[in-house]
Amino acid sequence: FADGIMREAEEKKISGLLKKLAQLKISARIKKKLFWPVHRKFGKNFRYFIIGGAPFSPELEQFWDSLGFTVVQGYGLTECAPVLTCNTPISRKPGSVGQTLPGVELKFSRDGEIYARGDNITKGYYNDVAKTKKSFSNGWFKTGDIGFVDKEGYVFLKGRKKDMIVTSGGENVYPEDIEQVLLEDKNVKDACVLGIPTRQGEEVHAELILKSKADIRRIIEAANKRLNPSQQIMSYSLWPAVDFPRTTTLKIKKHLV
Repeated sequence: FADGIMREAEEKKISGLLKKLAQLKISARIKKKLFWPVHRKFGKNFRYFIIGGAPFSPELEQFWDSLGFTVVQGYGLTECAPVLTCNTPISRKPGSVGQTLPGVELKFSRDGEIYARGDNITKGYYNDVAKTKKSFSNGWFKTGDIGFVDKEGYVFLKGRKKDMIVTSGGENVYPEDIEQVLLEDKNVKDACVLGIPTRQGEEVHAELILKSKADIRRIIEAANKRLNPSQQIMSYSLWPAVDFPRTTTLKIKKHLV
């Protein structure tokens, strides 16, 4: 949606004006009137973007907010029926997935994994004793997600524990952070960052799907200039299909990639 709006603005030669107007410090109510041509595309009764299926970039959240739209992020898992945390239209913090819901308890392990407890959480997996035992610790459900909570109780996600890359220097690298930088390149349609095992530890590898015939080497070099030393992309290649293998909820199956 955002790409389509900017593409249309560029075709009408008003993209610069749109960006300047979006930077104005005015109320959401006035923004809705100012950007009515955009709001009209979603219908007069459209109220919120509800985000909960995958990581959502702060830049994209800011884009919609600047046009007068309300983005409400939440977080949960199927095993948690399914919500654990959520922002609300009147109590939200950009970049976070909100505060813990009533009746839910969260704690964070040493490596940042989120543990959850509450009546909404499953007691185990049907006919799978081994998985149940692996997924629980003293009554706490191990979500497999890495994150942290700020002083105001807002939870922020970093990524999946199983996808976390541990470099030769012993540093933890989150693929989502690198993928976000790659996806900001207008030539990149999608990106999948993985940890490739070496004798010293894992190194960062990127699989890319491009929108056009761009120079992948320059895309990687540009991304590495914006990434810190531990995040540097050491190897890369073009994915040989039109899309990555995905789950039913459209998440990339990284183990297959």
